[in-house]
Formats: sequence, C-alpha cells, structure tokens
Amino acid sequence: MFGSLVVVFPTKHEGGSLLFRHNNKEWTFDSAEAVSRESTPHAAFVAFYSDEQHEVSVVRSGYCVTLTYNLYFDVQSPVSPSAIFSIQSNEARMKEAFTALLDDPAFLPNGGDIGFGLLHKYPVQIGVTKVSSFDNNLKGIDGAIQRVCESSSLHARLKALYKQRRKEVAVLFDQFVDLGRYGTMKEILEEHMARVKGVLVVYDKDGRQRPWNGKFTEST
Repeated sequence: MFGSLVVVFPTKHEGGSLLFRHNNKEWTFDSAEAVSRESTPHAAFVAFYSDEQHEVSVVRSGYCVTLTYNLYFDVQSPVSPSAIFSIQSNEARMKEAFTALLDDPAFLPNGGDIGFGLLHKYPVQIGVTKVSSFDNNLKGIDGAIQRVCESSSLHARLKALYKQRRKEVAVLFDQFVDLGRYGTMKEILEEHMARVKGVLVVYDKDGRQRPWNGKFTEST
C-alpha cells in the first residue's frame, strides 16, 4: 500500500477535517466545506501517501460519512505515484540545479557519486522486499529526483543504507539485510559484505574519502 483515498459523502456536518503532517509541514482538508461549496449534493475526496501522519478533528454537529480505500500498485503495470501527484515545478527547479552543477568544472572533476536520502517511508519486509521493487514506485520528491537524474544522463540506483553509529562508514546494499543477528554491528556488516554484493563508503571526519582495508577496524 502506497497511499489512501478518502471519499466524503455529501452529508451536512461541522468539523471532521482531515489534518496532515509531513516533513515539519501541515495541511488541512476541510471536508464540511468541500461537500457544501456547491448548491447540489456532491461528494469530495482526498488522497495522501501512507507515511503521512494524519488525524480527523472532532465532528461538532451532523454526520461525517466517509469511505476509505487503500491504494496499491498493480505489479503488472506499475504507475509512479509521482505521476499521480504532479510536482513538475519542483522537477524544473531541480533540473536547473543539476544542470548548473554538471556544467561546473569544479564539481567532482574526477567523477564520483552523489547520494540522496529518501524523504518518504516505504514498507519493507526483510527477506521478501527487494530494493529494486521501488524503482518505478517512488513517492513525490523521491521520484522527482530519480527522474531528474535520469534525464541528466546520471545513472540513478536505489540502495539500502546501513552504517555504524558514531562511525564515519556506511554500507550500500542491493537488498535489505537482517541486522537482528548476534554480534556487533561491525561483525554483522562484515558478514553481509562477504555474502552480499555491496559498496562501502568510508570518510574521514573532515569529509575526505579514504580507502578501505577490507575490515571494519575500531579506527573506522
């Protein structure tokens, strides 16, 4: 499930607004106003991503009647949620920023990798969910970044990120791994690095990349 659709029936009521919170921002959907703005009865609806915090305010009078649908992707013909909720203006600004960076000779003169953390949350079941299953199903700004990268001739790849706490080291895997095993994080990551194809990224505290000696030593 990537989102929900709430249909509000044209019953007279006061209150019952839907409140949404995400990334330190807040929105309100006034269902009472939405179903009463026309002279003839009509329903209203609102759709939102599943990782957005939401709540319903108190219905002060009347009856607020709603029907809620869970939204899933058709695995045979996936449709990007970014295509459902247009953010073309954001993509245009990001495209301009990427173009300016790529045209700057001082930006990664020897090549390199650019990483973005995903803004939205996605359901993951260890041992079942594949990282690649999100390729065409990224939400909102996440999907916009992926499309801008691809349109800028940058090969965009999704990776699962694991890192040692308070250590300047991160591991990128092509699949989600089980960290609930016995042993230290260092030992668990070493085991997965030997078993699963992954990429290790090591940085000094000053931000400079340094080579890896094949082991997560206490100095990393």
